[in-house]
Amino acid sequence: MDSRKTDIITVSMAINLDVIFLVDTSGSMMAELDAVKKSCIDFANTIINENKKVRLGLIGFDIGGYCGDISKANYKVIQLSRYTIGIWDLASPVVFKDNIQSLSLGLFGGGGCYLAENDTTDIFPYVVSAFDHSDHSKILVVVSDEMGGNSGLKSIVGVLNNANIETYVLGVPGPNGAHQQIAKQTGGKFWNIVQNRGQQDFSVLLKNVADEIVDRIAQKAKDAGFSDEYLANYYSSPQAESKVETVNSNFFAAKWRTGSGDKAPTTKEMADKIRSKWKK
Repeated sequence: MDSRKTDIITVSMAINLDVIFLVDTSGSMMAELDAVKKSCIDFANTIINENKKVRLGLIGFDIGGYCGDISKANYKVIQLSRYTIGIWDLASPVVFKDNIQSLSLGLFGGGGCYLAENDTTDIFPYVVSAFDHSDHSKILVVVSDEMGGNSGLKSIVGVLNNANIETYVLGVPGPNGAHQQIAKQTGGKFWNIVQNRGQQDFSVLLKNVADEIVDRIAQKAKDAGFSDEYLANYYSSPQAESKVETVNSNFFAAKWRTGSGDKAPTTKEMADKIRSKWKK
């Protein structure tokens, strides 16, 4: 991932991000699940290495009923009208790496996953509940290589949009298909999982997801008061990485400090100060 992009998260110190992976564990994922798990671990390691304020969660879903040992489970198992889901709480990337390892093929039945049929709609209130901080930015990443019809699409999209959850889908293509429509209608993005079938990992796809998330955080930083000029300079200046944190610690922290009596700098003052630092 481009370090100039990821460093913007450091600038956006006031932003907390939660990412939950909703993963198909049905039999059709036999060629993909281990690769998806490995790539999720790589994804978590990237966050760990960059010390970002990101929590990661996990939900497995499938048809057929729970097939594991509930006494040893570090997740909640919920039987819905047709689907069984397992929910691992949002946690640090370190804990998430252990959680993703406990996900296995057929753990919740092995019978199939068919978003966005009507019988999948009752999954999504639990997805919303799994995002346990309403003030955090929320990203859902759906991973599935099977797709159903659109009978439940409107309901699913409504639930996600009401909770301000942007959804990125690694799924089955089709311009009117449920996977692409869930991504499109919630402000996320779609990637074709079928192109990666049988390959060693999904790191390229998850890198794309990560880049999209970083871009969203950059937009949050802009919304928080950073000017277009500042962000343009940030992305275009190779000197930014070595100098922006020092400037940021004085200026961004002052902007968000409460009760201190300090006057927050304007976006123009921040941009001017940062440009002057870069020129030295």
